[in-house]
Amino acid sequence: MQRYALSENGTRVFAEEALPQVDYLCPECQGKLRVRQGEIKIAHFFHYEGTRECRWRTRFQTHTIIQEILSQQLGLHYCTLECFFPEISRIADIAFHPQKIVFEIQISPISEKELIQRTSDYWKTGWHVIWILHIEQFGSKRASSAEAALQTIPHYFTDLGSKRGTLWDEASFVYKKKRIWFFPLSRIKLSTLSPLVHSAPPQIHLPSTTFDSSTAWLEYRKKSWSCSLEGDFLTQGCPSTLHLPKKMPSRSDLFLRIRTFFFLLWIKISGSRD
Repeated sequence: MQRYALSENGTRVFAEEALPQVDYLCPECQGKLRVRQGEIKIAHFFHYEGTRECRWRTRFQTHTIIQEILSQQLGLHYCTLECFFPEISRIADIAFHPQKIVFEIQISPISEKELIQRTSDYWKTGWHVIWILHIEQFGSKRASSAEAALQTIPHYFTDLGSKRGTLWDEASFVYKKKRIWFFPLSRIKLSTLSPLVHSAPPQIHLPSTTFDSSTAWLEYRKKSWSCSLEGDFLTQGCPSTLHLPKKMPSRSDLFLRIRTFFFLLWIKISGSRD
């Protein structure tokens, strides 16, 4: 959701301060923006010229779509979009008031430091945090340090913004910046949002551990996640059929196996000649 634009003289203007039917400029593409505000939707800018290509336009459109879908499922009267927390100077994407849960929607890259600081700030105010990660940036085999830090923080994946977008929980974890999935690859689609609070927000803890089974992984999640969404692995449990992939041999192991094979083959050939 695009929250600010530029005036004709280059001054930053926030959506709440903008005047209707007045043209503003996009900081990214310099296209025309206008402010939009309704009884439910908070004030935000939109691109007045629909044909202009802009990275901000695409990013904020996806972000806005996810905000609207999640807030509708949670109940609009229970949520505040772009909720300002003055004590920590943070603006939450969605604040779910009944259980004091902040939903942070992340589409663009984020540093480990910023993710930890943002989560910690909300925890200090007594609010839980659930991260919603878009697969355009997150969930691949090569994971970022921020994704590794999310091991102890509630998070889910989504491709919302597309025509058939969904929200899901995934049986995977990050170890040494590599995502490891339990096989067969298992995902649980979350068709409705029913937040659950299990404990008080914990202290930030950065794990660097691997798991020998899905049971151990789930037990670790139970100890570290302070809240979750009903219907995920934490509330449904892991199928007993989930298992870790077999360890692939290293290059040195593979070379040793090949060398051993040819050595044994040479012995066999030599013996047959004798």
